[in-house]
Amino acid sequence: MTKKLIPLVMIGLALSLSKCSDEESLRYPAEPYIEFISVKFTEIPDVTEPDKIDVTFNYRDGDSDLGLAYSTEYTSDPFHFTSFFRKSDGSPLHADITLSGEYPFDDLIQFTDRESPPFDTIPSSNQYDCRYWYYHEGKYLYHQRNENYFNLIVKFLYSNDGLNFTEFDWRELVCHDFNARFPDLSGARKNFHPFLQDRLIFS
Repeated sequence: MTKKLIPLVMIGLALSLSKCSDEESLRYPAEPYIEFISVKFTEIPDVTEPDKIDVTFNYRDGDSDLGLAYSTEYTSDPFHFTSFFRKSDGSPLHADITLSGEYPFDDLIQFTDRESPPFDTIPSSNQYDCRYWYYHEGKYLYHQRNENYFNLIVKFLYSNDGLNFTEFDWRELVCHDFNARFPDLSGARKNFHPFLQDRLIFS
């Protein structure tokens, strides 16, 4: 069987929403509830098309504030995407500040700094390893991604014996993984029932 080099993971939700009154909404607690329903792997015969994984789950939130928006509030600390590091003292500088141009890139640790201590201890010697190096405007900047940026974490585990499992790191192979953000549902609060069963699709 031919192996496919770039698989696709799909997690998502087939929207089935029902309207309700504000009084009915109050029957649900404000604390979010998420329930796993099923997972299904589908192998696509055409090797030019990716296989897929469908994950289905129910979620409920009484005040509909479940999820993270891509607003300034939720892309800044502590929800920034990644952090870069100053050469002077190694302290972190969040991406929302750095990429906005508020701080000079030359003052941040770069790939070329690995030639001399103390930066020669940075794990990766490959500037294209996106787990450690972030390319921006002709420079490879040392960075560490902030896991708080995501609220939907997807991990792949493989096993050679069916007993012991090891996580497969897609970022090491193709500079991409399948973590994502569960959408902000606050705009649906007045129009839809707070109990939603959806199919969220992402790649």
